[in-house]
Amino acid sequence: TARKASGSLLHGRRNRLILQEKKNRGKSYGYINDHHYCSRYHYKSRQIKRKEKAEGAPYNIALILPFMTDRPLDTRSTLYTEFYQGFLLAADSMKRAGMSLNIYAIDTRGNHQYVKSQLDSLVDKDLDLIIGPVEDDDISSVAQFAKKHDINMVNPFAVKNIEAERNDKVFQCNIPHENLYTQSREKIIEEINGRYVVFIIDDSGKENSKNSYLDLIKKSLLQQERDFVEISLGQDPYMETFSEMVPNATDIMFLTNASSRSSVGKVLAPLSKLKEEKPYLNISLYGYPEWQLYTKEYINQFHQLNTTFFSRFYTLPTDSASMEIQDRFLFWFHRDMLPANPQHVLLGYDTGLFFMTALQQFGRCFDREIQTLAYPGIQTGYHFQRINNWSGFNNNNIYFIRFKPSLEIVRETITE
Repeated sequence: TARKASGSLLHGRRNRLILQEKKNRGKSYGYINDHHYCSRYHYKSRQIKRKEKAEGAPYNIALILPFMTDRPLDTRSTLYTEFYQGFLLAADSMKRAGMSLNIYAIDTRGNHQYVKSQLDSLVDKDLDLIIGPVEDDDISSVAQFAKKHDINMVNPFAVKNIEAERNDKVFQCNIPHENLYTQSREKIIEEINGRYVVFIIDDSGKENSKNSYLDLIKKSLLQQERDFVEISLGQDPYMETFSEMVPNATDIMFLTNASSRSSVGKVLAPLSKLKEEKPYLNISLYGYPEWQLYTKEYINQFHQLNTTFFSRFYTLPTDSASMEIQDRFLFWFHRDMLPANPQHVLLGYDTGLFFMTALQQFGRCFDREIQTLAYPGIQTGYHFQRINNWSGFNNNNIYFIRFKPSLEIVRETITE
């Protein structure tokens, strides 16, 4: 059964949000709480006759998620509930900006047939947006429903689902794996410039999926007739040979195939020693999304070695907007967020704020204009591009997380 969102939250008293327009170099920015913004670029929309929203009518949004209300609460269902609660916090912000909303929560109960039966109850809701579901079978059925009724549908969870490639109503929020690695690789190659490039290879015998990633970077360097050095940790675990021959006052970029906690540790130890022995070296180290999980353990070495890794999501530890959302969550729901990576309350908030902003600015047919909207995010940023003429959209926003020797952490947004 469809359930409407809590009216008390949507009419809450705290944290009034103000949207204001600023002009800057031909772009207009709608600032949100002075923290994050969606930037709107000039873009010519496709002229297609479609059903528009009547002026002043509320926007109707359905979230179809596995809340599992028919069984005892567990961690998984709690996380999806937190996503919904984060979405409600974003809705509260948008209502304070003058947006009228009806939000319906649909429980999938982990049952595909049940999901299909629930779609019938949504026909008369005049939906403008669907968020979810999670499982591939459910996504396929809901996507067909969305296409039939001209409703934009958001897939915020499934990474490997390909529905967006064949359905023009679907928005894939997680950048596909291949795109993530292609964009990051191109950015790294761009940042090499005149630096001395060293590949540190953990060849401990385990199959390593990062080797092919590094091979493409090596290929690019060879095409540019650029020299590079490769170090085998199996042959020189302490990098003593390299330490003896490294040129002085050199700007060095270290790239590695290390992705596991132990493998990263094997790379950091000799590099930290090298930096201590030769502090004049300008060292930078590049890693992978998995490194985010090891930040607490290795943060000192990350800063010491000017470390950068890329990721689909990241929340800056001192971000005031993130702290504000945590405070609002505690105020409304009387508990702290579950520890998770990514944090589902923030994921729900970012997803809600971006797509409700799209509805508010462009109407229910916002897919015609969505490529003009960019959102850097509190935890997850969004910038969508249509995959091809008959497809839906992929998010192409990724982050480069940079741990500076000054102890500053910088999150840089990278889009195609």
